Amino acid sequence: MDSIFKQLQFVRGNTINSVKGLDQNTVGYQPEGFNNHIHWNYGHILTSTEMLLFKLAGKEYKYENQFPFFSGGTKPSGWEGTVATVEELTVALQEQEQRIIDTFKDSLDQSLANPIQLGGRLPLESVRDALTFCIYHEGLHQGTISSLKKVAVVQTV
Repeated sequence: MDSIFKQLQFVRGNTINSVKGLDQNTVGYQPEGFNNHIHWNYGHILTSTEMLLFKLAGKEYKYENQFPFFSGGTKPSGWEGTVATVEELTVALQEQEQRIIDTFKDSLDQSLANPIQLGGRLPLESVRDALTFCIYHEGLHQGTISSLKKVAVVQTV
């Protein structure tokens, strides 16, 4: 197994463990100075990976019904409709991890069907490029989740 999949498994395991056992008040707490809460960041990891990996690779992608809630620029204050619960997102994130490995195990260095350039500076041209960025991006949101947990625990005690 390519080491990038081991990194994915490590990061995804940490992401899932970071929300395990948190109650609704904690995952839904949005402190002043933060654009979103834990629930949003957790769902954003799922939907952004679908877009930045599966869609750019020209593969079938899932969870399109959750894009309006968790895509970049969205906020919980604008949520209307059925938002996946943290428990449902956990199942989806676990499924997505395995689907990434199964789908791309033999095509990491294949060109993306829809390459892009992020911020005008970072080209995502191969599956490996996209997956590497997704792992980095997940780590960023995992850090935000960690910060939100610390603030939420203080505020909700």
